[in-house]
Amino acid sequence: MTIAQGECWGLLGRNGAGKTSLLKCLAGIIKPEEGSITLDSVPMENYDRNQLALRIGMLFQENLSSLPATVFETVLLGRHPYTGSLLKDSLRDIQIVKDILEEVGLSTLKDRELDTLSGGELQKVAIALLLAQGPDIFLLDEPSNHLDITFKTRLQTILKDRVAGKSASLLLATHDINYVNEFCDKLVLLLENGDFILGNTQDILTEENLSIAFNSKISKFSNGNSAIFSPH
Repeated sequence: MTIAQGECWGLLGRNGAGKTSLLKCLAGIIKPEEGSITLDSVPMENYDRNQLALRIGMLFQENLSSLPATVFETVLLGRHPYTGSLLKDSLRDIQIVKDILEEVGLSTLKDRELDTLSGGELQKVAIALLLAQGPDIFLLDEPSNHLDITFKTRLQTILKDRVAGKSASLLLATHDINYVNEFCDKLVLLLENGDFILGNTQDILTEENLSIAFNSKISKFSNGNSAIFSPH
């Protein structure tokens, strides 16, 4: 499997299928039990942590609320791979963070402590942190969790703009079939026992494939020029 610049890939499977573990392997956090992962044809183990932080950004499912920091301080952490220090934040870095907080609708909450935020607000902080990092490769683990429908749609636009503008790449892991169908051009569908199907999203999202992957009957309904998937 190769993820090229400008591509938005989905990683789809039911809970427990191994989506998070695969993302962590791709981020260099854990080593794969088999096979190898390369970045620009160079094995991942040849990069140090700061080099990877400049190239790869991951949105985790873990809650940020335990961090003793404000919204602004947390998002500013995304700029630290560029400064090489926790003590030197340039005016440019500060402005980048301000612009991102405005973009995701967190400007009015910038001085709030994380442990005072709702689940949806914390998810926006995590997304803003990733945007501040500005990596070449975006790895997102269930990015739509806790988000309202309006911001889910807005997030698609924000991320697609980043991928196009930076010639970046994106891999989104989720169990939400409809979100993948709307967002991703290419797809890896995880099956049982480590098997998978990969290719163009529209080719893979069939009732037969999805019913096997989710071990449940999934039906496809036409909605004008798009499709909606629903379990029975």
